[in-house]
Amino acid sequence: FNEAGCFLKGFSHEHWSDELHSAHFYKEVPDAFAAGVSEPAFSPEYVTFCLWATYDDTAWQNAAVKFLSGDDSDGSAFLLSDLDGRIETYQRFASQYYEERIPLGAIKSIYAHCDLTDELVKSLNSKLTVSDMKKDLSTIGYPAE
Repeated sequence: FNEAGCFLKGFSHEHWSDELHSAHFYKEVPDAFAAGVSEPAFSPEYVTFCLWATYDDTAWQNAAVKFLSGDDSDGSAFLLSDLDGRIETYQRFASQYYEERIPLGAIKSIYAHCDLTDELVKSLNSKLTVSDMKKDLSTIGYPAE
């Protein structure tokens, strides 16, 4: 995410082919997202899908790279399925990822951008307090008591 909009790059091992060249995916990406295209931490050479949307776009854009036919030919449907905006979907993902039950009430509070309190933070991570997160909260502009 940046001041222009959102850039999203993904990689699915199951959909990778030596015939896919990263340059094809990035050829139409607006200059405003150049940092995302070249960021080494994102392993730009490994890509099976690339999407972007500026705040002026009405739909996601892509470079129209040709794939074999199929319901999920680039792996994006599977990899992005957890980003459906549903609280229950995130709870399932987070509980699996962190290997512990994540309280639905805490997730609802965060989705609603409720102020973080020590009680809310501790319900997610008993080792943290709001003051431990002040720098991160300031950086992302998230409200806290």
